Amino acid sequence: MATDQAEQLAAGRRQRRVLAVPEPLRPAVQSFCDFMIRSRERSRRAGTLPRTDATTEATLANLRDLALFLAGERGKRNWALTDVHDLEALLANSPKPRSVGWWCSDSSSASRGPGRASSWIPPAV
Repeated sequence: MATDQAEQLAAGRRQRRVLAVPEPLRPAVQSFCDFMIRSRERSRRAGTLPRTDATTEATLANLRDLALFLAGERGKRNWALTDVHDLEALLANSPKPRSVGWWCSDSSSASRGPGRASSWIPPAV
């Protein structure tokens, strides 16, 4: 449970992002949000660096955008139906290059050199 104002505000932002996901896809996003919060608490107890609220919220915003795209543009109502073509279409239709959470790396990790980026970077078109 959120104990101070900053935590309460972050919890509200997370909840708004989850509620913006179309209903058929929402339970999985809610479960993932809960998992991220539990992981952060576990990380704090272990004394390791936890994910920040901003990181968690950006990840949820990316999932929301993906879910809206899948439901609205692709007519998909189940995460299991998502494939690489859906992700490529979302990235191609993105109005600007940006870090897209767990499926795309930002420029700072790409600058680490070949083979050092922590996640996949889409090829230039």
